Amino acid sequence: MNDPHVASLVYRFASTNDLDRFTMAVPLDATIDGFDVHLADGLLTATPHDHFASADDAREILEPQLWHAIRFVFENAQAIDRSLGPSVGVSPTAAHGRLAAFEAAVMRDNPTYPPPATGFRTDPVLDAILGRLEDLDQRRTTLTDAAYWVLTKVENEFGRGAAKGGARKQAASVLGIDEAILGNLGRLASQNDPEIGRKAKGAVTPFTGNERAWMRAAIVLIARRIGERNASRQPRR
Repeated sequence: MNDPHVASLVYRFASTNDLDRFTMAVPLDATIDGFDVHLADGLLTATPHDHFASADDAREILEPQLWHAIRFVFENAQAIDRSLGPSVGVSPTAAHGRLAAFEAAVMRDNPTYPPPATGFRTDPVLDAILGRLEDLDQRRTTLTDAAYWVLTKVENEFGRGAAKGGARKQAASVLGIDEAILGNLGRLASQNDPEIGRKAKGAVTPFTGNERAWMRAAIVLIARRIGERNASRQPRR
């Protein structure tokens, strides 16, 4: 009788910024929620302490814990058949998967990888926002569309039940974000930029480089605060 076991999960480091440099980073070893992880040469290998019969089961436990200063994309799982012995039947199960974490800080020519984050968990809302960031990085959406969608999502999810006109204020309070940040994100998302503006209303005002960078950083901040809030509300597995 077959006895499949996930021996390791492999993730590829994926920088979203061409200016980020980790090519000289020294290898990093850590333990994250029941997995020994080794990060070197742009690949993270996670070896589970416990038995998992499928890669999906193992990923469900590990991925919400992956640190969020850099991104990882699932590459494959090394599976063995334990009924055939510890060194027999190793086979890769290649499957590109969803984004497991996200860029929260720009690091340039860094000689070391950032340490694992503590207190961070994903959920469907955060996964959806990370998906928009991925779409943005892959140029499948525009910055203003992503910003507006994220702002609307946050107000709907965390401002639910607020008095009329108070959803943004309540969402900011729930997430521990200055309301002015959400207000500025909304203002910029509606700016009449000639290239990526969502609305052709008001004076044509091209975005500055700083404004573009600020919008993306605001989305990342929102995502990070959701992940931190989730961790504070959910018991560790």
